[in-house]
Amino acid sequence: MDIARGEMVEGELDGLIERRFRQKDFDEESELWKESVRAYEEQRQQMARLEWHAFHCRLRGTGQPWRLS
Repeated sequence: MDIARGEMVEGELDGLIERRFRQKDFDEESELWKESVRAYEEQRQQMARLEWHAFHCRLRGTGQPWRLS
């Protein structure tokens, strides 16, 4: 009977270890995803700044006013 109980406890521990291992992978994937989103947003903001700058440089070249009243 003690052997059967030991086998049952070992099986429960194996299940716990496997669940924790999978959970850790999800946490890591979540961090990678967050970093990917941050990099994407940074790139998108940089493109918006460059487009804004190019737009205003074109305005300056046409003699149009910088500000709209």
